[in-house]
Amino acid sequence: MNTVTSAPTNSPADRRRTITTLALPIVAGMVSQNITNLIDTAMMGFVGPEALAAVGLASFANFMCIAFITGLSAGVSAMVSRRKGEGRESETAVPLNGGLFWSLVIGVP
Repeated sequence: MNTVTSAPTNSPADRRRTITTLALPIVAGMVSQNITNLIDTAMMGFVGPEALAAVGLASFANFMCIAFITGLSAGVSAMVSRRKGEGRESETAVPLNGGLFWSLVIGVP
């Protein structure tokens, strides 16, 4: 007897659930970073204007590094997916290695 399996449903509710499941950790990370910056600013406001300026500058530098690495990961994912989809699986490590290199260069110092 041949059993036919049904294809998974792709309803709008299923898509929303999948997108929400993927997005929630990212949103939580971004919110927690903003709350940390806000708390740092409030704490340093009592110390003095120099400390407050230093926190503002460090928060901006931190944001720029995170934004760069987030953008880099999106680009690397797209390049790897395209190469895998084209059947060039032996070349998928090239963008991954480049992305890891730049993440280390930005993230370590």
